[in-house]
Amino acid sequence: MDTHEHIAIGKILGTSGLNGWVKVLNYSEVPGRFDDLKRIWVHMETGLQGMAIEEVEETLKGPMIKIKKIDSKADAERLNGCEIYVDYDQRLQLPEDTFYIHDLVGLEVFDHRNEKIGDVADVITGAGNDIYVINDAKGREILIPAISQFVKSISIDGKRMEVELIEGMLPENED
Repeated sequence: MDTHEHIAIGKILGTSGLNGWVKVLNYSEVPGRFDDLKRIWVHMETGLQGMAIEEVEETLKGPMIKIKKIDSKADAERLNGCEIYVDYDQRLQLPEDTFYIHDLVGLEVFDHRNEKIGDVADVITGAGNDIYVINDAKGREILIPAISQFVKSISIDGKRMEVELIEGMLPENED
């Protein structure tokens, strides 16, 4: 299985009790995210392994899940630290003008004169706003706050982001 056909939705943090329950970090922070899932993919050392969900319990500290055929604490401990994926078509629909990080990485970034600045290499998530990390042709990093003052448009299908930057945001040319 290829992780590009799947989307990470959580991580197994540890065990709970003796019967194979695991505590999960819910990446989306949407309560009940795991409630309707019947099958998940767990990224183990050998790759993605499909597993059926037997039961889900929401707690104040986050979801706990019971996976079929994981019936002991020892079985559950083998899953500690593993990421949980679902098929890409089971991803949550995001509000307008919000994007999955993996959809942003790789977008080409252009300025208002239609000159290429670079490509989105990463997204730093923060309490106030996200920061787009752009790598230019010389391998330098440019940090652009993900706010409408600077980011004018994003087209996931067109693989393009248009930005309007202020002086000092771009590295000085060292020609």
